[in-house]
Amino acid sequence: MGFVQRKLQEAVNKVSEWGKKNGFQISSQKTVAIHFSRRRGLHLDPKLLLNDCTIPIVRDAKYLGLILDSKLTFKPHVNYLKRKCIQSLNIIKMFSGTSYGAETSTLLKVYKALVRSKLDYGCVVYGSASKSVLKALDTVHHQGLRLSLGAFRTSPIQSIYVLSNEPSLEIRRERLTLNTFFKIKSNSSHPMHYKVINPIYGSLFSLRISFTPTFGFRVGGILKNLNINDFPILEKVDEYPPWKDIKLNFIDDFEHLPKSTTFTLIYRSIFYDHRHRFF
Repeated sequence: MGFVQRKLQEAVNKVSEWGKKNGFQISSQKTVAIHFSRRRGLHLDPKLLLNDCTIPIVRDAKYLGLILDSKLTFKPHVNYLKRKCIQSLNIIKMFSGTSYGAETSTLLKVYKALVRSKLDYGCVVYGSASKSVLKALDTVHHQGLRLSLGAFRTSPIQSIYVLSNEPSLEIRRERLTLNTFFKIKSNSSHPMHYKVINPIYGSLFSLRISFTPTFGFRVGGILKNLNINDFPILEKVDEYPPWKDIKLNFIDDFEHLPKSTTFTLIYRSIFYDHRHRFF
């Protein structure tokens, strides 16, 4: 822990110095640290300083809309996401009245915009959580589809999927995960390109099934379940600005006539002459 703590402190000092040189000061009151570890028993947290103030070690913190906990179970984030989605479902309940409610297609659009968008955001990251944790979001998904279709609570889930043309959240997460994987694979300059294409610790994950596999191994399992072989993909071609390749020939009769010293009648006469010659 001493070596790791020294390296972390050096990184914090470099970031703080860079901020001061560029006119940006990091607030020590708003800065927290998380010690990611699944080790059991006594495992001391590192002591880090920022502006001579100790950085507090917290068990979970929100970063870019995702709540990261110290053990990366994503249970706090899933619970928070469920509460937010249930609040959004109240809007669909208001629109789904039997005598004044909106059409099914409209309710489905509202559901996708207010609820499903929240479930999709960050699912590539929190999708590594256990199935028991992710199962809490299925009730939100099913309730939203039932409200949109006007179905009963006893309606079979598979029938609701067919009528709403919506897949389960598990399939939805797998699809978005594959989209992210092939997007990274097509961009060799992506910072995670090599680690995603060539994941490590394969023997460890094969022996310890309880361990959470990394993103690259999770994608491999999805492709295997779908009977899809990992195929090569063309790299993204950098778009060339059109103004650097296209040569335009044009006539500029007003180039040497600045507006501040030229009368309007001169502009008008030149325009009429140009129109007479070329049109």
